[in-house]
Amino acid sequence: MVQLALLLVGMQAVQRHWRTLAVIGAGWVALGLVVAIDPLDGVQDIAMRTLGALLVIEGAAIAVTALLAGWRGRLWIAHAAALIIPGLMITETPWRNFVLISVLFGLALVADGTFRILSTLLVRFPGWRFALVASGLEFVLAVLAFTPWPVSYQATVPFCVGIA
Repeated sequence: MVQLALLLVGMQAVQRHWRTLAVIGAGWVALGLVVAIDPLDGVQDIAMRTLGALLVIEGAAIAVTALLAGWRGRLWIAHAAALIIPGLMITETPWRNFVLISVLFGLALVADGTFRILSTLLVRFPGWRFALVASGLEFVLAVLAFTPWPVSYQATVPFCVGIA
Protein backbone atom coordinates (compact mmCIF):
# COMPACT_ATOMS: atom_id res chain seq x y z
CA MET A 1 0.00 0.00 0.00
CA VAL A 2 2.79 2.40 0.91
CA GLN A 3 4.70 1.58 -2.27
CA LEU A 4 1.60 2.31 -4.35
CA ALA A 5 1.06 5.62 -2.58
CA LEU A 6 4.68 6.61 -3.15
CA LEU A 7 4.42 5.61 -6.80
CA LEU A 8 1.27 7.71 -7.25
CA VAL A 9 2.74 10.74 -5.49
CA GLY A 10 5.90 10.63 -7.58
CA MET A 11 9.62 10.57 -6.97
CA GLN A 12 10.04 14.36 -6.98
CA ALA A 13 7.47 14.89 -4.24
CA VAL A 14 9.10 12.17 -2.15
CA GLN A 15 12.53 13.74 -2.61
CA ARG A 16 11.19 17.18 -1.66
CA HIS A 17 9.63 15.89 1.55
CA TRP A 18 12.12 13.19 2.54
CA ARG A 19 12.78 14.77 5.97
CA THR A 20 9.08 14.72 6.82
CA LEU A 21 8.79 11.11 5.67
CA ALA A 22 11.86 10.18 7.72
CA VAL A 23 10.35 11.78 10.85
CA ILE A 24 7.06 9.94 10.26
CA GLY A 25 8.96 6.66 9.79
CA ALA A 26 10.96 7.21 12.98
CA GLY A 27 7.72 7.95 14.82
CA TRP A 28 6.19 4.68 13.61
CA VAL A 29 9.30 2.77 14.73
CA ALA A 30 9.14 4.42 18.16
CA LEU A 31 5.43 3.64 18.45
CA GLY A 32 6.11 0.01 17.52
CA LEU A 33 8.78 -0.23 20.22
CA VAL A 34 6.40 1.22 22.81
CA VAL A 35 3.67 -1.25 21.82
CA ALA A 36 6.13 -4.18 21.92
CA ILE A 37 7.66 -3.22 25.27
CA ASP A 38 4.38 -2.19 26.96
CA PRO A 39 3.09 -5.67 27.91
CA LEU A 40 6.44 -7.00 29.13
CA ASP A 41 6.02 -5.47 32.60
CA GLY A 42 2.72 -7.28 33.17
CA VAL A 43 0.59 -4.13 32.96
CA GLN A 44 -1.08 -3.53 29.63
CA ASP A 45 -1.70 0.14 28.91
CA ILE A 46 -2.67 -0.17 25.25
CA ALA A 47 -6.20 -1.49 24.99
CA MET A 48 -6.81 -4.75 23.16
CA ARG A 49 -9.82 -3.19 21.45
CA THR A 50 -7.56 -0.62 19.82
CA LEU A 51 -5.47 -3.37 18.29
CA GLY A 52 -8.60 -5.18 17.07
CA ALA A 53 -9.81 -1.90 15.58
CA LEU A 54 -6.53 -1.62 13.66
CA LEU A 55 -7.24 -5.02 12.09
CA VAL A 56 -10.72 -3.83 11.09
CA ILE A 57 -9.31 -0.61 9.61
CA GLU A 58 -6.69 -2.47 7.59
CA GLY A 59 -9.31 -4.94 6.38
CA ALA A 60 -11.66 -2.10 5.41
CA ALA A 61 -8.87 -0.36 3.48
CA ILE A 62 -8.18 -3.58 1.60
CA ALA A 63 -11.93 -4.04 0.93
CA VAL A 64 -12.26 -0.51 -0.48
CA THR A 65 -9.23 -1.11 -2.69
CA ALA A 66 -10.74 -4.40 -3.89
CA LEU A 67 -14.08 -2.81 -4.67
CA LEU A 68 -12.41 0.01 -6.58
CA ALA A 69 -10.45 -2.60 -8.56
CA GLY A 70 -13.69 -4.31 -9.60
CA TRP A 71 -14.18 -8.06 -9.37
CA ARG A 72 -10.54 -8.59 -10.32
CA GLY A 73 -9.92 -8.21 -6.59
CA ARG A 74 -11.70 -11.34 -5.28
CA LEU A 75 -8.55 -12.41 -3.48
CA TRP A 76 -8.43 -8.97 -1.84
CA ILE A 77 -12.01 -9.31 -0.61
CA ALA A 78 -11.12 -12.64 1.02
CA HIS A 79 -8.03 -10.98 2.50
CA ALA A 80 -10.17 -8.14 3.86
CA ALA A 81 -12.66 -10.58 5.39
CA ALA A 82 -9.79 -12.53 6.98
CA LEU A 83 -8.76 -9.34 8.81
CA ILE A 84 -12.15 -7.77 9.53
CA ILE A 85 -13.78 -10.86 11.09
CA PRO A 86 -11.07 -11.53 13.72
CA GLY A 87 -10.72 -7.79 14.32
CA LEU A 88 -14.44 -7.50 15.10
CA MET A 89 -14.31 -10.60 17.27
CA ILE A 90 -11.39 -9.11 19.22
CA THR A 91 -13.08 -5.73 19.69
CA GLU A 92 -16.50 -7.16 20.53
CA THR A 93 -15.51 -9.97 22.90
CA PRO A 94 -17.79 -9.47 25.93
CA TRP A 95 -15.31 -11.20 28.22
CA ARG A 96 -11.55 -10.93 28.28
CA ASN A 97 -10.55 -14.37 27.04
CA PHE A 98 -6.94 -13.71 26.15
CA VAL A 99 -6.30 -17.21 24.80
CA LEU A 100 -9.17 -16.82 22.32
CA ILE A 101 -8.01 -13.34 21.33
CA SER A 102 -4.44 -14.59 20.79
CA VAL A 103 -5.67 -17.49 18.65
CA LEU A 104 -7.87 -15.16 16.58
CA PHE A 105 -4.96 -12.78 16.12
CA GLY A 106 -2.74 -15.70 15.12
CA LEU A 107 -5.32 -16.83 12.55
CA ALA A 108 -5.45 -13.29 11.15
CA LEU A 109 -1.65 -13.32 10.84
CA VAL A 110 -1.73 -16.67 9.05
CA ALA A 111 -4.42 -15.45 6.64
CA ASP A 112 -2.61 -12.15 5.99
CA GLY A 113 0.73 -13.88 5.47
CA THR A 114 -0.85 -16.40 3.09
CA PHE A 115 -2.49 -13.69 0.98
CA ARG A 116 0.71 -11.67 0.89
CA ILE A 117 2.75 -14.69 -0.20
CA LEU A 118 0.23 -15.58 -2.91
CA SER A 119 0.11 -12.04 -4.27
CA THR A 120 3.91 -11.75 -4.14
CA LEU A 121 4.35 -14.99 -6.09
CA LEU A 122 1.73 -13.97 -8.64
CA VAL A 123 3.01 -10.45 -9.33
CA ARG A 124 6.81 -10.86 -8.88
CA PHE A 125 7.48 -7.13 -8.56
CA PRO A 126 10.99 -5.73 -7.95
CA GLY A 127 12.02 -6.72 -4.45
CA TRP A 128 9.58 -9.63 -4.35
CA ARG A 129 12.05 -11.86 -2.49
CA PHE A 130 12.24 -9.41 0.41
CA ALA A 131 8.43 -9.22 0.49
CA LEU A 132 8.30 -13.02 0.56
CA VAL A 133 10.64 -13.16 3.56
CA ALA A 134 8.64 -10.43 5.33
CA SER A 135 5.45 -12.41 4.70
CA GLY A 136 7.12 -15.49 6.12
CA LEU A 137 7.85 -13.55 9.29
CA GLU A 138 4.09 -13.19 9.75
CA PHE A 139 3.95 -16.96 10.16
CA VAL A 140 6.60 -16.73 12.89
CA LEU A 141 4.48 -14.10 14.66
CA ALA A 142 1.45 -16.38 14.25
CA VAL A 143 3.30 -19.20 16.02
CA LEU A 144 4.13 -16.75 18.82
CA ALA A 145 0.45 -15.80 19.01
CA PHE A 146 -0.59 -19.45 19.33
CA THR A 147 1.83 -20.10 22.19
CA PRO A 148 2.25 -18.35 25.56
CA TRP A 149 5.93 -17.74 24.81
CA PRO A 150 7.86 -15.34 24.97
CA VAL A 151 5.03 -13.42 26.66
CA SER A 152 1.75 -14.51 28.24
CA TYR A 153 -1.48 -14.71 26.24
CA GLN A 154 -2.55 -11.41 27.78
CA ALA A 155 0.46 -9.65 26.20
CA THR A 156 0.70 -11.62 22.95
CA VAL A 157 -1.28 -9.31 20.67
CA PRO A 158 0.45 -6.06 21.69
CA PHE A 159 3.82 -7.78 21.52
CA CYS A 160 3.23 -9.11 17.99
CA VAL A 161 1.84 -5.76 16.78
CA GLY A 162 4.85 -3.95 18.19
CA ILE A 163 7.28 -6.39 16.56
CA ALA A 164 5.52 -6.17 13.21
